Amino acid sequence: MRIVLPEHVHFSDLHLQLGTGGDVQMDCGPLRTICEASGIDPEMFFCEGSEMNLAHLVQGWYRVHLARGGDPDPVLEGLHAFDVMPHWNGPQFVFQAGHA
Repeated sequence: MRIVLPEHVHFSDLHLQLGTGGDVQMDCGPLRTICEASGIDPEMFFCEGSEMNLAHLVQGWYRVHLARGGDPDPVLEGLHAFDVMPHWNGPQFVFQAGHA
């Protein structure tokens, strides 16, 4: 699946935060924009396997963001340090032209 990262959408637009129960909270608007730019129905994408789809998309976007010189995100870095982010074998998505 190819994911398009529009130039006007930035990783920081997610406004990642940890909730009181340790859950990750974010603004899903940028993810919907990415889905629409990628020709993906956001409702179907997030309803079918929603948690893993969301984790794969955010983690893949974050890797592109860092590779392009973006600042580390304290929320994701903290989750990675505690090894609580889902893992997968190989890339689930191919990220193409756009801004991270």
